Amino acid sequence: MNKRVHLLGRILPSPYEMLFPGQIVVEDGRIAEIVGRDEPIPSDEMVFDHGESILFPGLIDTHCHLCLPGDGTMADAHLSSASPATLVNTGVVNARRALSAGITSLRDLGSPYDMAFVVRRTIGEPGSHAPRIFAAGAPLTIPSGHLAAFGGTVDGLAAIERRIELLVEAGADVIKVIASDSGGPKQDSRLPFSPSALALIVRIAHRFHLPVAAHVTSPAAIAACIKAGVDGLEHVGFWEGNSAPTFRPDLATAMEQQGIYIAPTIQAIYRTAKELKDQTEADRQRREKTFSDTIKMVRHLLEYNLRFVSGTDAGWLLNPFGDLPLGLELMVEIGMSNADALAMATVTAAAALGMKERLGRLGPRMEADILVLPGSPLDRIDNLRLVEAVYSAGQPVAIQLDSSGVGSAERKLLWKHSKGGLRYDER
Repeated sequence: MNKRVHLLGRILPSPYEMLFPGQIVVEDGRIAEIVGRDEPIPSDEMVFDHGESILFPGLIDTHCHLCLPGDGTMADAHLSSASPATLVNTGVVNARRALSAGITSLRDLGSPYDMAFVVRRTIGEPGSHAPRIFAAGAPLTIPSGHLAAFGGTVDGLAAIERRIELLVEAGADVIKVIASDSGGPKQDSRLPFSPSALALIVRIAHRFHLPVAAHVTSPAAIAACIKAGVDGLEHVGFWEGNSAPTFRPDLATAMEQQGIYIAPTIQAIYRTAKELKDQTEADRQRREKTFSDTIKMVRHLLEYNLRFVSGTDAGWLLNPFGDLPLGLELMVEIGMSNADALAMATVTAAAALGMKERLGRLGPRMEADILVLPGSPLDRIDNLRLVEAVYSAGQPVAIQLDSSGVGSAERKLLWKHSKGGLRYDER
């Protein structure tokens, strides 16, 4: 049995609970108990005293692509030159970068050739500088469909059933289906999968107790997936051919009634609109319009009692790992409360992963995935960027500090471990 560890600080168990001074007692990677700050500590047990800093649940990214670089490179261009070893190494580096920023759990919703499973085996168990990785493998798509190059194409109902069985054998935690074109203006409005095919995907996945997350960028795709009974909708675009998106209140009501998890992934659209280099003026204006239209649609969705989750789409085009707070900040800017935005990356995200009894809040029997911050993110959502320390399964993570903003650029902390606890020097 591992030695018990005591983490001292001001504890914020979840976005909807009160802040209080205390100590989290960790044993075998889980929280054994939470007690008063002044509770006596046995002399042979490890102490990490974080003073007045905030102890908050580790963040959860419900939508990323570990094996893609997120540096502006198109996915197909990356796949044309990347070896399997390069894909795995990219995934390992991305996972560790995310962990350094306090993202202790990641859900990969589309890895080329199912490489996310290899990344998970390569990086090791949580607590060994590895986040928790939940993976879909290559998404189900038709031969000419979006992400067909990832290797998950299926043609016919029998192929769908066999593909899902193979993903289950490989260790899939979720089934991802491409239920529309890639997205944005000028997309093909035809649906890649028939209603019977979508219903079969959901039925088989649920037989194996796996949720289904669907890529949807049109009202027709949203409607078809709601009818099929999918568990999560990714992107949730309302595009129809060349026209501007048109919000459908009936679809939002149906999402609310069925309790579907919604990942707007707005930060990916924001980055390509604002920061992508070497694009033509026409492309820049098109992407700006796409972002503006997307924000309008998400504002409409905020009027409903929907289960929003924090999918970042990290890895895709210009969307690096470790910047989950950006999406939450954008949601706050358009009207969401700090608490609800934080829930997207904690309690609601954990429920979407089927892990609400283990992840997303700090409490007895929960996994000891903990983020240490200098101030409460309920007061300022951007306090999530000021990472002082991260614990994965109760083990301290060596925070990477670099020009991308991973870790705290404002506080470049040099952590020093000793029997007496954890202290740091500011540089």
